[in-house]
Amino acid sequence: MSTKIALAPTLTPEDTMYLISRQKEALELRSGLTSIAIVSPAQIQVASETLVTMNTRLAEIESKRSAIVDPINAALKAINGLFNPPIKAYKDAVADLKTTIGRANSDMQTRNREIMQQQAVLLANNQVREASILHAELAAKPVTEGVRTREVLSAEVIDPNAVPISFCMPDIQKIMAAVSSGEFEVPRKYCSQDIEKIKMALKNQKDKLNIPGVKVVIGTLVTSSRGGM
Repeated sequence: MSTKIALAPTLTPEDTMYLISRQKEALELRSGLTSIAIVSPAQIQVASETLVTMNTRLAEIESKRSAIVDPINAALKAINGLFNPPIKAYKDAVADLKTTIGRANSDMQTRNREIMQQQAVLLANNQVREASILHAELAAKPVTEGVRTREVLSAEVIDPNAVPISFCMPDIQKIMAAVSSGEFEVPRKYCSQDIEKIKMALKNQKDKLNIPGVKVVIGTLVTSSRGGM
């Protein structure tokens, strides 16, 4: 890649001394203001003229800074403009591939669970040989350095009335509304489903992913590290 980016001006020793002197000047001015009582029209006039001078100095300093910083910002913008498109393209490609890998991994794990459930039924019926034959169909989880996968559970309440009361929590807004209206009914009406409690139960149940009124989706989270140069 051969791209020319305009170089920014550098800070000279003279610039450094200028900034130090201006800082010292401002500190002295501020220190002096604390001991001055401005009460008369003449004093207000002097203070106003000093204020104009201070604002002029401030504008001068900011102008010098802009002369140095603006070209730097322009160069940075130009550099980012060159690098951002391929970076975004690769990030999008990485995200798409992670999704594909995750979907394939989820399908594999689902198939493995189905096989293990079939094995459990066969073993319960003393069909050891048939269960051992099925074992060969279990897919091993691929291992690639720099890439990790783990199962993640998501839960969606599809029938609130079917969710066990143990997975609900009091809904203060519903309770207050009932108190205000004087309507009191069964406790369930004043509860909302606790999705975090549901997720925790599903996580602990592992192979018993079954809670009435809840739809469970098992996905795969794919993470990958970036290689160094």
